[in-house]
Amino acid sequence: MPPEAAQRKQAGPEGIIIAGPDSKQWIRESMAEERKVKKHFLLVVLLAAMVALSASAGAQAPAAAAAPVVKTLAAPAVSGGMSLTEALAKRRSVRAFAATPVTDAELSQLLWAAQGITEPTKKMRAAPSAHNWYFLHVYVVAADGLWEYQPDGHKLLKVSGTDYRQTISMQPSVKSAPLSLLVVGEYGRAAQVAGEATVGRRFVDLEAGHATENLLLQATALNLGVVSVGGVDPVAVQKLVSLPADRTAIYLIPVGRAKQ
Repeated sequence: MPPEAAQRKQAGPEGIIIAGPDSKQWIRESMAEERKVKKHFLLVVLLAAMVALSASAGAQAPAAAAAPVVKTLAAPAVSGGMSLTEALAKRRSVRAFAATPVTDAELSQLLWAAQGITEPTKKMRAAPSAHNWYFLHVYVVAADGLWEYQPDGHKLLKVSGTDYRQTISMQPSVKSAPLSLLVVGEYGRAAQVAGEATVGRRFVDLEAGHATENLLLQATALNLGVVSVGGVDPVAVQKLVSLPADRTAIYLIPVGRAKQ
């Protein structure tokens, strides 16, 4: 209380000291100032909390998933070309390749021969599969990355932008080819639907053989060099290219033009 206000104190009944008018005014002003300070403090705290929540939400919010990169393939030819008999007679394993790239049209035809849909209504494919369960997936290992073939729609889905041609296998044929096709199978699902692991494995292996022979013959009919590489380390390949846990690498098929 200011000294001048103290000097104007008055004695009330029974000796109680009553503050004068100036003292009451000072008290009111002090209380008003105190309320103003509290209000300002609360506002600062509220703003700080809002900033903290906003920063936390921004840090925790997952980044928007990038749109998948899809490459639509040209429609495959379903008639004409080299006869099956001639392709059977000419097929040979080629292990040294020229640098000339495989064209998009040729790649389209190869993938269709391996796993393409040949009966749209029932989604039946070029290579037979036990009960039409279709346990295979085919990937393209190329300079512009790793792509997964999607039979429905006849297209490629980009899995990675990494060029794995020099690291996916120690085989010189794989390293020298402009691209390789990686055949993988779902052994776990096969065991589940077949009811027995041994039977399921047999189904997958047979289907891989059917699809790969189709691919070899189609490459021959296109005058491309090709070889099936069975020396694949499934654990190493799965780790290298980040295959889903339920998919196992079976075959690598390097494709290109034979080196003269």
